[in-house]
Amino acid sequence: MIRWLLLLSLVSSTALAAPPAATKDVEALHQEAARAFEAGRYDAAAEAFLAAYAKKADPAFLFNIGLCYERRRQWRLALDYYDRFLAVSATAPAAADVRRRREVVAATRESERGTVRVSAEARGVRVEVRAIDGVRRCVTPCEVRVDPGPVSVAGDLGGRRVDAAGTVAAAATWTAALDVGTNRPHGGLRVVVDVPNAQVAVDGTTVAAGTTTSWPAGAHRVRVSAPGKTPFDVEVEVPMTGIRDVDVRLMSSTSAERRRVAGYALVGVSAAATVTAVVLGSLALTQFRDARDFASANASSAATEADLADRRSAIRGLSIGADVAMGLAIGAGVTGLVLCLVGQGPQTSSRVIEDAP
Repeated sequence: MIRWLLLLSLVSSTALAAPPAATKDVEALHQEAARAFEAGRYDAAAEAFLAAYAKKADPAFLFNIGLCYERRRQWRLALDYYDRFLAVSATAPAAADVRRRREVVAATRESERGTVRVSAEARGVRVEVRAIDGVRRCVTPCEVRVDPGPVSVAGDLGGRRVDAAGTVAAAATWTAALDVGTNRPHGGLRVVVDVPNAQVAVDGTTVAAGTTTSWPAGAHRVRVSAPGKTPFDVEVEVPMTGIRDVDVRLMSSTSAERRRVAGYALVGVSAAATVTAVVLGSLALTQFRDARDFASANASSAATEADLADRRSAIRGLSIGADVAMGLAIGAGVTGLVLCLVGQGPQTSSRVIEDAP
């Protein structure tokens, strides 16, 4: 079917809804591209089709260019031109076949893509991965999927640019380890905790709280825990010079749990108060309508006025009750939400100070 579409577009372009008349230059490029394609010279065929498309914007050329790149196994370019064809010929008779062709190419490309795995001496190094299908940025350690071919990785380690280059094979993994060795700048890290017997770990290595330790410049993961306290976990940046101070205040795990329970209870009260306010408001509205209908249906008299006064008093009472219930719902809901968030743990209840002298 694909070959038939190609030849049909080369002969008349009818199935692909091409413009009617073609110039001699376009016809000559047509024939040149056809001969190159039949001879297996797909790059030359693609160039001729591109030249023909520049002279005559026939969507058939877009498909033919995509087919040339597909034969060259340049999947990204093939998909690009298939997409361009479908963008301008979505309702053409051949569109359904092109969509199926595109799905096959996309699946083949995905199965052949390789993986670039980047690691560095420290976590959190921002790197740039360049491959034949574009540029991607990530933070180490990271992995990115790329089309097979040459690839390069570059990053900044403690103010020094480091890079690596290689080739990613189809469905394979290439690893880039960025390291500047012993010349990498180091900075100081000091973690101060407000409770005794706290355990401090930096990148999984236990260190003493309140003491300064030396670490490679860059991002590091700090975890602080203590008996009866909610653990605290944070990522800090160690400077190239100086000391990074981290001041951690842990929260009692029991206190956090109590706050959460109180928060959930207040949220429940808020929900009940909201329902009560809606019910009282509905009753007030119903009685107001009844009073209006009663006043319209009865002539003015002392008995009528007395009845209406009673109705107004009842409506007023219901309205005040609805207002009070809604106020309670809002107050309890906001307070409960705050307690729930505060009770989630040290991420929101602990204060981290990072000041490098």
